[in-house]
Amino acid sequence: MSREPVVWRKLGGYLHQDYMLDFPDFWSGIDAFSSDLSKAERIELIRFLRPLVENEQPGGHLKKLWKNSGAQINITRVKPKELFEELLKRVSE
Repeated sequence: MSREPVVWRKLGGYLHQDYMLDFPDFWSGIDAFSSDLSKAERIELIRFLRPLVENEQPGGHLKKLWKNSGAQINITRVKPKELFEELLKRVSE
C-alpha cells in the first residue's frame, strides 16, 4: 500500500489529547473535521479509506495506520474495521 496521504495525518493531528473536551462525542468531532475539508482533501481521504474498507485488512494493519496518523485518541476499545467503515461513511456524506 502507498504511504498515507497528508489529509490522513491532518485528521490525526485533529484528534489531539483534548479532543473530547471540544466535542460531545467522537463522531461529532469527525463530522466537524469532515465539514472543514476541501473537496480535494475529501476525495483524497475517501480514496485512501475506501480500499481499506472494501478489501479485508488485518486489524493490526488498520491499528498501525491509525497510529501513523498521529492521532492521540486510542482505538483499543473499538474494532478497527468498524471505525474505518464509519469514517468512510461520514467523510463521504
